Amino acid sequence: MRLYELACACKMYEVLTDFDTSYFDFVKSVSGIPNLRDDSHMAALLQWLNRWGCRQFALDFHGFAAENIREWADTCLDLLPSTQTTLHEMSASQLENTVQAFDALKIKLASKRLRDGKLIPVSIGATGASKILFGLRPHALPPWDEPIREIYAKSYSAYLRDAQLALKEVSAEAAKFGIVGDNLSSAIGRGASTCAKLIDEYNWVTITRNGELPTPETLKHWFEWSQ
Repeated sequence: MRLYELACACKMYEVLTDFDTSYFDFVKSVSGIPNLRDDSHMAALLQWLNRWGCRQFALDFHGFAAENIREWADTCLDLLPSTQTTLHEMSASQLENTVQAFDALKIKLASKRLRDGKLIPVSIGATGASKILFGLRPHALPPWDEPIREIYAKSYSAYLRDAQLALKEVSAEAAKFGIVGDNLSSAIGRGASTCAKLIDEYNWVTITRNGELPTPETLKHWFEWSQ
């Protein structure tokens, strides 16, 4: 990933979606990071997941989902990196522990669905689990959706490793222009987004929506036209 590619994709994300409204409403309501033992925080988390397209969290089963997420947290929350650890900083062991937490979360039940007169259990699933982990650790764990999952052969471990590598590459390029750390988000006009969220924005544009970014040659022409 190139710095200009990230900047272009994130600008396209800002224009093409309204996902930021629901996400930052959630962040504001929980003062940054949700406390899963706080009923209002859990309600905000589930409402945000619904607004981000997670239909498995049926409204009538929010209490049911909350119990299962808390049960997961009792044994797995400590596997996650600290709230301030960034994707760039995560060690191999932290990545491994996170995958273990993800695997345990995705099989927890989110709701039950009526089919042929029977209530069928519905799991949180891989997409839902990744979004919950992103909500809990927004600096370190970018979410994914089905098209992105397919690109990575449904391997969350491969996804995180690749996301970390991409961020390190673009950060190294940004450093040449005096852009370091969290200044990356501000420099490309996405100051409220964490670096992990920038990765998600890039992937949503280029993979989920199959967006084509301008080439350096195209950008050169546009710049010449602006003179």
